Amino acid sequence: MPSVPVVVSIPRKLPNGRMGTKQERLRTDAQGWASFALPAPDFVGKAKIMVQVDFSSIYDLFDKVGKKYAAFVSSLEDEMRAKMGELSYVVVSEAARLPLAVFVVDFDDRGSLMASQTTQAGLMDTLAKEGFSIFALPLDSGYAKAPLEAVMAAARSLAPKGTPRIAVGQATVQSVRQEGAYYLATVAGSVKVVSMADGAVLFSSDATWQSLASDPNSAVRAAFRELGSNIFGKNVVSSLP
Repeated sequence: MPSVPVVVSIPRKLPNGRMGTKQERLRTDAQGWASFALPAPDFVGKAKIMVQVDFSSIYDLFDKVGKKYAAFVSSLEDEMRAKMGELSYVVVSEAARLPLAVFVVDFDDRGSLMASQTTQAGLMDTLAKEGFSIFALPLDSGYAKAPLEAVMAAARSLAPKGTPRIAVGQATVQSVRQEGAYYLATVAGSVKVVSMADGAVLFSSDATWQSLASDPNSAVRAAFRELGSNIFGKNVVSSLP
């Protein structure tokens, strides 16, 4: 049908990192067709484009219909909302095919480097399960608090030739307190994925995580691992271009 208003809902990533939608309002041409250019995706994974006839101007008229017709109006609204279609598609990132060096360090609540780098282990575990080509960068512990430029310079000399990217970050124990028979650990951290060629930041994430365990050390380890796996790992998988 010609000159029919339609609304197209396009999946887009919100500033907070969650998925949302952007709407485009179109009108069919003389032949009854409507078209639009799908913007470049800013996410990875399954998504749907929703197209619906725009009855918004008609909905306003329903307010003038008497209450005795409420059942008819409700039935008509349901029928109008059903006039829609959807197109499912999948966005696949090439990031998993690019070798990624990883250097993420953990600090205790006094700012001292911890012996085990559990956040890095959690991050690498999630990326490995998603098919990423990853390896831990054997940087000296002295680089734990070094500026990013110094870490990048050392990484270029240590990483295998042709390694295009590095994930750099750190996590710190914020607090550990007793909650009844358990201990609650809170950790916070950040991770960046940086281009080895020019230092461009391709991905960045800051987050906190809390975990309960029967002793303080187990609570800290669990919090670091979950921060690396459930937050940083999943964010890299879903957002790294």
